[in-house]
Amino acid sequence: MSDQRPLTRWHSTQGVFTLVLAVCLPQLACDSNQSSPAASVACAAFTLGDSDAVLPSWPLERSVPENVEQALAALDEWLSEPQKQYYRCLDLDAARDELHFGLALWIRNNWGLFEPNPLTASLAPTGLRHPDDVSNLVAYQYVRRLHGEPLDVEGFARPIRDYWQRVDALEDDE
Repeated sequence: MSDQRPLTRWHSTQGVFTLVLAVCLPQLACDSNQSSPAASVACAAFTLGDSDAVLPSWPLERSVPENVEQALAALDEWLSEPQKQYYRCLDLDAARDELHFGLALWIRNNWGLFEPNPLTASLAPTGLRHPDDVSNLVAYQYVRRLHGEPLDVEGFARPIRDYWQRVDALEDDE
């Protein structure tokens, strides 16, 4: 493999999507993000085993979280410890790109964010109106929490809200 980044892929089995996370390669070790040398070593040597490389589909009988706090709690309950360690090993500055086609995609598709639901409604006042915006916010805030960082919905939403305001202004000018 020439690309040294961890891979994310979607596999479709009879219409059911399952997220597959490949190996967290040592080149992406989060040495600068870990507070102790032991944690740095843990990230540098970390790999996901086959059973932890798959995020199973959200059960239909389980309700979708209604707000960000519930979403973070649901992820914390749903993800295995090795999967959590994988996300702890992501550099926060680079995590947005990594998460968009990984955990955020899983959130968007499994929690039905293209349909109206309480989670998207709870974030409407922040200006997040696209399912990608909502799922990226949840995924990124989850990784921030794993890194011991505080929740920052407004800080995440501000540039996205500004973007949509510029788009709206351009459309109004037409």
